[in-house]
Amino acid sequence: MIRKYYFFLFFSFYFITYAQKNVQFSFEQSWSNNESFNEAYKKSIQEAKVEALRISGVKENIQSFSRLYTSEDNTGFSEIFESDILTDISGRIVKWSVSEPIKTCNDDISFISFDVEAKVKKYKTKRDLQFVARVYPEPKEFYESEEGVDFSLIPLQDCFVKIFYISETSEQLVYPLENVDKKIEQKNKYLLNKKWIKDRSHDISWLTAMKDGKNVEKGRIIIVLTKKDIPFEFTKPDEDGWFSVTNSEDIFKWILNIEKEDRIEYYYSFFIN
Repeated sequence: MIRKYYFFLFFSFYFITYAQKNVQFSFEQSWSNNESFNEAYKKSIQEAKVEALRISGVKENIQSFSRLYTSEDNTGFSEIFESDILTDISGRIVKWSVSEPIKTCNDDISFISFDVEAKVKKYKTKRDLQFVARVYPEPKEFYESEEGVDFSLIPLQDCFVKIFYISETSEQLVYPLENVDKKIEQKNKYLLNKKWIKDRSHDISWLTAMKDGKNVEKGRIIIVLTKKDIPFEFTKPDEDGWFSVTNSEDIFKWILNIEKEDRIEYYYSFFIN
């Protein structure tokens, strides 16, 4: 069964060393009477966050983050990775609070208003253009259900790697993995975290394209290389004891909490028959 996701592309990211600015302001948003209060309030929060970024001097691509993504197949997730937003955006909201919303209504239109307190931090660095890798062969456009998604990765610098798999029905960390049973872990050492050595081919041969329904589904692989070993701690065990179950919001939270010069992402999407 396809799950529906309502998620914002603003999260509370806990950066340590970036420039920051505290902002306070009152915000008012019109509310169409054909919308529910909850729908209007969510949109108002998004627009208020865009305003907080604007006031703080963050202007690159903030409108791309202003939309509320309501998706049955993680299309919002796709749009972010298929754009330059992760590269271009220069700051994030790391602390956020609003007062109780006030509703005012008349016959034709209504308004939602509230007070905002926010903290915005900016990245200190830009992308390191030398921190890259080669992925070959690149994943195909179409896979059969339960077909292996095999490829190799050659980093040009020593690095650490996280690989995520997103489909319409699941969101998973697929590398590295730990198991509740340490004996099982030791039998599958290739899944354990390690440093990936530069200029060496590393084979990925344990990914499988899976779908849950009868229709064609879309699958996605996100490969994240980091210069330092930065744990991804937003998982819980699956039915086999592997700590793989996660969600899109936490994936974004983890990625965007890393300075630009210390990470690079590769994104591939495909259809599963």
